[in-house]
This record gives sequence, structure tokens and C-alpha cells, in this order.
Amino acid sequence: MGYSARKFRFLGLFLFDSLDRLLENLVFIELKRRYDDDLFYYREKYEIDFYLPQTAQAFQVSYSLSEPETMKREITGLRSVLSARNLKEGTILTYDEETELPDDQYRIRIITVWKWLLKEG
Repeated sequence: MGYSARKFRFLGLFLFDSLDRLLENLVFIELKRRYDDDLFYYREKYEIDFYLPQTAQAFQVSYSLSEPETMKREITGLRSVLSARNLKEGTILTYDEETELPDDQYRIRIITVWKWLLKEG
């Protein structure tokens, strides 16, 4: 029974990683449709999933921010590009989480991908 539980846990981590990739691919396809070739991946000290210089938009994509280390990684990456590119606002797209983070320097919105697709599309 212990072996099955470990195997299931590993399978859950594998599927979770796949869901992150699927969500990121969905966002990429939509951004590519909207903005064509003006879509960039940004990386200096931290990475950002999508950066659109012509519209001054930065996006992180994560299936879930429920794990503290994931939340920290996504916010840190977003803040780094906002600072480097002198932007005031960034967005984290998730499967089912929504909020606006309190931040003195930037507006950081966490919104569901489906709402973003309907609102922005």
C-alpha cells in the first residue's frame, strides 16, 4: 500500500507539471494570435513567461499558486521584469485563483485564464 501511495503522489506531481505546461501553451497561443511576433520570454536574474514590450504587459502563468514556493517564484519573476522595464502592473494567470496582491510599488493581479481569455479576447 505504501508503494501505491508514493506512485500516486509522483503521478500527481507529474500531472501537475503537465497542467502548468498546458496552461502556459494556451496563453502562448492566444498571445501569439493577438500580438503575432511581438511576444517575448524575459530572463535576467529571474524569468518571466511572457513580455510584450509594445503594450507594456508582463505575464506569469501557473496552474496554481497554492504552494508558497510557487507563489514566491512567480511574484519574484514578475517584480523583476516590472522593475527592469519600468512597468507599473503585471498579471499572473492561473487555473482557478483570483486576487490582487497588496504591493506598494506595483499592481499585481492574479486572474483565471478563462476570465482573461473572455475579457481580453
